[in-house]
Amino acid sequence: MQANNTLTKLSAKAFSNRLIRRVVFGTAAVAALLAVPTQAKAGVSLLLTDNDSSPTAVTVNPGQSFTVTLNVTSTAEKLTGVDYYFKVSGAGAGKLNLTQRDTTGTSFADTLKLDSEVTGSITGQVDLGATLTNVSNALGAGTYLLAKYTISVDANLAPGTYTLSTIDPVGSGVVREAPTFNEQGFDSHALFTVNVASVGSTLPEPAGATVLMALGGLALRRRRR
Repeated sequence: MQANNTLTKLSAKAFSNRLIRRVVFGTAAVAALLAVPTQAKAGVSLLLTDNDSSPTAVTVNPGQSFTVTLNVTSTAEKLTGVDYYFKVSGAGAGKLNLTQRDTTGTSFADTLKLDSEVTGSITGQVDLGATLTNVSNALGAGTYLLAKYTISVDANLAPGTYTLSTIDPVGSGVVREAPTFNEQGFDSHALFTVNVASVGSTLPEPAGATVLMALGGLALRRRRR
């Protein structure tokens, strides 16, 4: 009888150990699954830059102009076209004027509107979009130039900080590939800060100009010696 009791105890212990191992292994498997990194969501974003040391901001006086470059980046989606608009925040609405659009070098060369139709006050009402010349040959992942824009600041715009951004109202955005050419909104929009200084303010000199002035002064001192 004692032998049977011992055997029963050993069997119960073995069963318990097996159960513990299953729980541990099951927990480890779940943890491993949770640890597997998920793939980043495919997205299409817009970026405005003026290509200087502070690429997403500019400081200007009222009445002056600046130029920005707009790029589109796709992480995986295929593109055949884009629909987008410019908007200016607050009191800057209607006080920043699009004076020129340059599409030199862009793959999206078939613009929806003529250059003469998109110039004027930026009010968020003008479609600046374009499509590929050959929409049957969609672009894959990558960064692509859309256009360069020259924008003037109204002479009466009050000093302050304003935001120039891209927007995509309902029914606009990214145009996907054939045959459906489905269109949906951008995953991320461009934001560009416009700092309008007081009239007559002395703006920082570009880095190149500062170096040239320093070299000129050095040469002048040498001649005087």
